[in-house]
Amino acid sequence: MPGEPVTIASPLEDDFLLRSSHYRLGWFVRNDIYTAEIANAIVHIGSGIVCDRSFRLVTEHGFENRHNNVAEAMNFRKCRPRLMHGLHSTINHIYARNFGHWMIDCIPRIITLEIAYPFRPIKFLMPKDASEFQRETLNIILPPHFSVEYLDGDLWARLERLVWASPASGVENFMLPPQYFQSIRSRVFARYGLSSVHQMKKRIYISRRHAKHRRIRNELAVLALLSKYGFEDVELETLPFQKQVEMFHQCEILVATHGAGECTSMFSGPISIVLLYATETPPNYFHTQAKGLGQSHSYICGKSQSDDDDFDVDVEELRKKLDGILANDG
Repeated sequence: MPGEPVTIASPLEDDFLLRSSHYRLGWFVRNDIYTAEIANAIVHIGSGIVCDRSFRLVTEHGFENRHNNVAEAMNFRKCRPRLMHGLHSTINHIYARNFGHWMIDCIPRIITLEIAYPFRPIKFLMPKDASEFQRETLNIILPPHFSVEYLDGDLWARLERLVWASPASGVENFMLPPQYFQSIRSRVFARYGLSSVHQMKKRIYISRRHAKHRRIRNELAVLALLSKYGFEDVELETLPFQKQVEMFHQCEILVATHGAGECTSMFSGPISIVLLYATETPPNYFHTQAKGLGQSHSYICGKSQSDDDDFDVDVEELRKKLDGILANDG
């Protein structure tokens, strides 16, 4: 798929762009989405590092930093790879255990490969300790002629032929091409018996109270406000993937701290989202995702120094955001 300019929103109509960390002009150029076959590729199963036969790292422009600090990448010349015949691929990378990066950076590569290889069998290599949501989504998204093999994460494999799929997203950008969103959503909905029509009746708040960072310090005050508006307090890490999808399928309004769990709104309809950011220069991941899905994105910025810092939410500003959403819906 050739690259093309993509409009996110007009900065004159969406002030988030003016203070965000990227895409302040309201558009970006999507890179070409392509596949390439690499003979005798060397792959580290656990991290998804791919090298050519001369141990030169293979990565996509703009994503090089994801491999720079991986210990295996610094010591890989000492490995003795296991030879594997046939056509293989990997969609794994060092951020793949993050739900958001898995759904946006990894899973869409399957769609790219399916378009390029509509009948040819490809075996995907994943580590044995892959998470439940990784295994579940692979079972749903993989077409019948593709398969997955789970191997020891410490293994280095020399693959007779590896087919590489480029990312369909970009730097701090979760806006997939529309057909990619549609393909992922339709397969998940079909697996769980969900309609393409959303009954939007749930108001959801995603808590990060048990996360290691980016927690809301005054969460009790936030919860006290949200309870008045009928919000359900949810800890997504306690729910199986199917339950998360079913919940977000019925979502009407979402309030969430910037974090991987917000990616689950991929399975929502044209909802209203209020994102809570730690800093005054917020990242663009979920703004671009919302725009790509036709969802309304509003925001509240904190005053922390780092995006990973814990922070306080302006409760009065949150109240005004919710009242504005409800007034527009009414």
